[in-house]
Amino acid sequence: MMNTNGPISLFQLILLAVTALGLKVHVLIIDPLIDTAGRDAWISLILVLFVSIIWAILLIYIHKGTNQAHLFTWLNEKFGKVVSFLFAALLYLFLIIIGAVTLKDTVVWTKVTYLQNTPSFVLVGLFLFLCAVAALTGLRGLAIANFFILFFVIIFGFFVSFTNMQFKSFSLLLPVLEHGFQPVIKGSIYPLSGMTELFMFIIFQHRVKEEIKFKHLVLTAFLLFWLAFGPTIGAITEFGPSEASNQRFSAYEQWGLASLGRFIEHLDFLSIYQWLSGAFIRISLIFILILEIFSTKKQKATYFLFIIMIVALFVFCLLPISDIIFYRLLKNVILPFSFYFFASITLLIGLFVFISKRKEESQ
Repeated sequence: MMNTNGPISLFQLILLAVTALGLKVHVLIIDPLIDTAGRDAWISLILVLFVSIIWAILLIYIHKGTNQAHLFTWLNEKFGKVVSFLFAALLYLFLIIIGAVTLKDTVVWTKVTYLQNTPSFVLVGLFLFLCAVAALTGLRGLAIANFFILFFVIIFGFFVSFTNMQFKSFSLLLPVLEHGFQPVIKGSIYPLSGMTELFMFIIFQHRVKEEIKFKHLVLTAFLLFWLAFGPTIGAITEFGPSEASNQRFSAYEQWGLASLGRFIEHLDFLSIYQWLSGAFIRISLIFILILEIFSTKKQKATYFLFIIMIVALFVFCLLPISDIIFYRLLKNVILPFSFYFFASITLLIGLFVFISKRKEESQ
């Protein structure tokens, strides 16, 4: 049943990245970003876009240096089993954290908005089951499903953006840099935590038919930037920086203003499709990442690690953590650490590629 061997096109991988990483930059980071940078949050995003373009150069360097091979097979061949295992173990543990945070935030939002009386274990169990089934059908199957899912996510996104244009006051974006550049720098760490997840291109590189090029990563970075830029501008111009910074789910709150004419309102149910679609693809892709990382191991061991991850996510999401504490953890610990983790992993892999090239040149 673990059919994860079929190759996918680069176009499909880009779309998967837009959906999976898009949930993070479109939903998870918006509130901490506005809370930190205020009305200048959009400047943080522009700054991050330029950093992401530079970051793409490093990813392409790694991609070419590893010859589009399975990353952990390459590490094993060049630097031994210990190095390969350490990287795999670290990534495995952190993917559990990422998956748990995504699922926890989704369940919290679900219970706050439209399923208040449904037990959490039912929501968590059902969602994990669906994601596990999707992951076990393989990367190609998820990529095909994502194509159709993402189409409507984008349509609904444009709809809420243009529908709410009447409520936007762009004067609320001014004055620029009212509190200096420091809030912009501090706020940039949140979108950077999403952009550094472009590292997934390296993990999936051996599954892609075409060669990944610099322009492909820049395109993906720009799409992710736009996914973050839209709701950030929307939140500030529709609610003002003060109110937006106090909101827990500002991207969702914007749907509360949307309407079709004078008689059709309460269109926020469309946001349910957007959020659940993004969470479904993101968690399913995290599961597939686990299967990819340990695909060179015995199947029983891979299944065991896969089940351990599902159990860990289930237990974490049922822990009695208040939303206030969870948000503080998200803002002050998890999102910043996510940036530092993926940045460190990418830089280390880049260093290993450099060392490997030097060894080959000296021989």
